Amino acid sequence: MFEFIIKKRVFVIIIAILISVGFGLFLPKITSDSGTDTLLPEGDPDYLYYKEMEKVFGGIDNFIVMVKVKDSIYTKENIKVIDEITNIFEGIKDIDSDDILSLTKIEDMEGRDGELIVESLIDRELINSLDNSQIEKTRDKIRNNPLFKDKIVSKDEKSSIIIAPMKFDPKKQQYLKKYVEDKIKDINNRYSNVETYLSGDPILYATISEYMSRDLGKLFPIAILVVLIMLFIFLRSFFGMIIPLLVTLFSVLWTFGLKGMVNSPLTIAETGIPIMLIAIGCADGIHIVNEVFHYLKKGYKIKDAILETMKIMYMPVIMTSLTTGIGALSLLTSPGISLKNMGIFLTFGVIVAMIFSIIFIPAVLSFYKGRKTKLIQESHKKDHFTQIVEKVAHFIIKEKIIVSIIGIIILGLSIVGVINTKVDADELKYFKKTNKLRIATNQIQENMGGIASLDIIIEGKQDDIIKDPKILNAMWELQKFVEKNELVSFSISIADYIKRINYILNDSNPQFDRLPQEVEILSDGEKVEGKNQVAQFMLLYEMGGGDSLKELIDSNYKRARITVRLKDTGHQELRKLMDVIKPYIDKNFPKEADVRFSNRYIELSVSNLIVKSQIFSLITTLIAVLILLTIQFRSIPIGLFTTIPVFVAILFNFAAMWIFGITLNVGTAIIASIGMGIGIDYAIHFFSRFKYIYKENQNYDQSLVLTIMETYKGILFNGLAVGIGFLVLVFSEYYAIASLGWMVSLSMITTALSSLIILPAILATFKPKVK
Repeated sequence: MFEFIIKKRVFVIIIAILISVGFGLFLPKITSDSGTDTLLPEGDPDYLYYKEMEKVFGGIDNFIVMVKVKDSIYTKENIKVIDEITNIFEGIKDIDSDDILSLTKIEDMEGRDGELIVESLIDRELINSLDNSQIEKTRDKIRNNPLFKDKIVSKDEKSSIIIAPMKFDPKKQQYLKKYVEDKIKDINNRYSNVETYLSGDPILYATISEYMSRDLGKLFPIAILVVLIMLFIFLRSFFGMIIPLLVTLFSVLWTFGLKGMVNSPLTIAETGIPIMLIAIGCADGIHIVNEVFHYLKKGYKIKDAILETMKIMYMPVIMTSLTTGIGALSLLTSPGISLKNMGIFLTFGVIVAMIFSIIFIPAVLSFYKGRKTKLIQESHKKDHFTQIVEKVAHFIIKEKIIVSIIGIIILGLSIVGVINTKVDADELKYFKKTNKLRIATNQIQENMGGIASLDIIIEGKQDDIIKDPKILNAMWELQKFVEKNELVSFSISIADYIKRINYILNDSNPQFDRLPQEVEILSDGEKVEGKNQVAQFMLLYEMGGGDSLKELIDSNYKRARITVRLKDTGHQELRKLMDVIKPYIDKNFPKEADVRFSNRYIELSVSNLIVKSQIFSLITTLIAVLILLTIQFRSIPIGLFTTIPVFVAILFNFAAMWIFGITLNVGTAIIASIGMGIGIDYAIHFFSRFKYIYKENQNYDQSLVLTIMETYKGILFNGLAVGIGFLVLVFSEYYAIASLGWMVSLSMITTALSSLIILPAILATFKPKVK
């Protein structure tokens, strides 16, 4: 086959280039999707319920703007600024104008002659003519109305919030973000005394998409430069340096061309694929080119050098690519489309790199006529470092029991790390503290109670159940309980409105600042069912022109929503809150209604599924690699022994995550499977060389020492090359990707060292039969 490739080398190269150009034509069709739902399975109950509640209560992906001033928000100019920002969102067709919450859009309720009058707190058409007395009246109404107090305007009255809900649409997020930012920037230019802070899910996801594109544009060239430097250091040849890099570039081109071809959007997790393919794809190219140069130095002609090299290398190249592919493909056990797609496309890229390594590299190398290259492993003179390694190698074999015990201790610490590793899929914390979005969010959290909301959904078993005072009072008690938690800023529900209406219609008598009871006694002594009184309140509210309750209750009064504003977006904090809320509900809430959760609650599903994904992908990779190695080496013990050191090294990374406080997130979720798939390559190379040496030597311990001496430079360099390639991701502005970079880099070093230290110690201890 390889003689045919060399003979038809021009044809092979032209075909490879033409197909690559074909894939490249689809690159412009790639879109991005940075939404959290890409991490969840389509059939996930919490996700399905989340989408259902979105239909019932409207969009819950909020644009949030906070206006902050130095003096008081209650001036004509500042109110005008708030109204102008409100107008921006009213001009967006994807946002229902009636759903916007703003100082200039909120409804005020008054009782007049037994009727409930609902009207705008501020007449927007008369804002330009507002006088001080009108503004002071508005201030008093907000101060004295629990529906508004500290919710629309901050406690110090220097900040106010505008919230515009919409349904998330990844195709429009970038445009809408830019549109809103440009409009607000114009307002900032015209009003120098006003500071604005823009946040919310649409801004968050659009910013993530921007960072994804920026990372690809910035990190990809850096990765290429790093790999070029590493290749030149290793191969000492410009020609040899370019060939492995071409393989990786073609694999990236084919992979992303395929994404464009099948209309697969680029998700958060997939941002690192190009860097991974560069780091992974170069490894096989290094081995092949290095081996060809080795034969050239012995006096072989280029054709013969290639043929001899491919006889030796084609099977290891296939094996290492398969194990890496298995590691990536194990992500198919992940729940959401994001990690599944990453597994599919990364595997495709690895296979493409393998094919190019086997076919394209021999074809291109056949043109090589350069000088013979000095190899890292050629020198017969032992330098100082080599002498140290030789002593270490003898120590490993001689003190194999001690080394194995150290491996067991590392395994124990690693298990502790796995148990204590925290999970947090909070996208906001993936940004640096100096990031504009994070600064804006922190400002909103400090002044207006936060941007995140937990929705508690009350579901009755029949229509009109929410009108039942028993249910309403239970909701109110639940709200009071929840608001005692330090994570909660405030809550709002239909119960707040019914309580307020009852107070207003009874001439603001403090005795009626409560919810109706199951049986109410009127002033004339007549008894009336509380449920009927609630129904009357609702009718009066609707007749009076009220329109604020559709976000809190459905049309059949069967479902109601308690919106709980959270001070922090962290998952650990939310989990603690849920651990308190759920037992309270189980103990105290009436059985006539069920209680479920939505909105920010879905993030906990993401966290849970990330953990399950990590476990399943690690187990899947471990079993698949074990089977593959057992077949390759025709021995179950050898398959097991070559897998154990890499498994220990991967688990050690979790101990590192625990020690350094790194959370398991969308980026680091792939460490186990990818690290296992790549890391096993070193064990394969080590044992393959040991098998060759042992057949000639027939001395187990001596063969292991010789294997360490002959492989340590190649394995360590590969670990460094791949590790440094991944380390480029550290420069990402997005923490999830940056943490992935240095964790996988650490994984490469630990798996390389484990293959050189723990693996020979295990083999020396058990001495499995070599076939």
